[in-house]
Amino acid sequence: MRGINARLKMIEEWRPIPGYEGIYDVSNLGRVKRMVEHSRGCRGRTYAGKILAWLIDDKGYPHVKLWRDRKERRISIHRLVAWAFIGPQLPGIVVNHKDGNKGDPRIENIEYMTKSNDILHALAVLGARRARGRDHHRAKLTEENVREIRRLLREGVIQNVKIAKMFGVTKMTIGHVKAGRVWRHVD
Repeated sequence: MRGINARLKMIEEWRPIPGYEGIYDVSNLGRVKRMVEHSRGCRGRTYAGKILAWLIDDKGYPHVKLWRDRKERRISIHRLVAWAFIGPQLPGIVVNHKDGNKGDPRIENIEYMTKSNDILHALAVLGARRARGRDHHRAKLTEENVREIRRLLREGVIQNVKIAKMFGVTKMTIGHVKAGRVWRHVD
């Protein structure tokens, strides 16, 4: 069985969300339920037992808005499930989706692991590839820029500082390009 039908066949277990005990519960299937009636100002009231609708963040993770002490907090569903069913999340630890599906926050599909192991999991198990060159989200140079930088370095006419200013990067970046520590895949 797959998808929502498989989830409905499972027995749903509810637990309080740490820090929101008595206000919200989360289930092993990733559903979040309000446990108390809540005033929504001019828009009326929400009732106890209401299942909250998922919202999707800009990275594709489902989350909900939780209210406590008149303050709203958006929290990912997979983190809520982990907190309630696995335990507290220690510093440096992330919640991993075993099958790589961000939309499946069931307890069977999540686990805690270090960030480095999470990256290794994505590369080895899920077939993700490491972003290189201009595909990397922090890249300031293109492959063409790197070829030009290397040509200028070979000629030795311009100092690293001036090359760095030409391309809007630091002289340390130019040094890394020169030493082959970055952009190794560009010839």
